[in-house]
Amino acid sequence: MNTMHVSRVGPEVGAPVLLLHGGGVAGWMWNSLRRSLESKYSVLVPDLPGHGQSADEPYRSHAETVEALSLALIHRSVLGAG
Repeated sequence: MNTMHVSRVGPEVGAPVLLLHGGGVAGWMWNSLRRSLESKYSVLVPDLPGHGQSADEPYRSHAETVEALSLALIHRSVLGAG
């Protein structure tokens, strides 16, 4: 997961929220929700491997993605949707 594109909006001190898309789409599918959350939460929206602006790498699982992103980007637990 070395070349995953992640959009991050909202205050750094806000509770982190991770929005994961399904197959065949990308992080853009969360644009409306992201705009409604960004004033209060630190919102992270990745393009999963092989989708959107991320590299075309094999995708393993949402669980692995959540763990890697939370450790690499925020170093704490996250609220998630997807």
